[in-house]
Amino acid sequence: MPWLYAAGDVACTLDSDAGFHLRQETWRNAENQARAVAEIIMGCTQPYRETPWMWTDQLGHAIQVTGLPEATDATVVRGDLNAANATVISLRDGCVSAGVTINQSRDRRYLEALVKSRKRIDPQQLGNTLVSLKELV
Repeated sequence: MPWLYAAGDVACTLDSDAGFHLRQETWRNAENQARAVAEIIMGCTQPYRETPWMWTDQLGHAIQVTGLPEATDATVVRGDLNAANATVISLRDGCVSAGVTINQSRDRRYLEALVKSRKRIDPQQLGNTLVSLKELV
């Protein structure tokens, strides 16, 4: 039905890069989908595209997930996991595909830019905390 639109937690969209439909139950996704539906109604022909992102606070730790990490991804750790102060970056086919920040909220927007760009970066650079993620974008 070309006249029927859905946005928010009930909407399932095709992630063309991942090759499957995805439903994201996050406030940012609901807000951006509503904007995308309005743009489509007004004549925009660009497909909706959202990089998955969510956050939670657990036991005093701020955790943010960007992209869709998979168990088969290679990972690079920036920081100290034992101190719960790290960013874990997923690599798929050598490209940044996802990441999880633990008490490293300042890394999130640069991590998201790397996921969107699907950039291939040397894992040693990714793991080096002396090199900021901003420099790698």
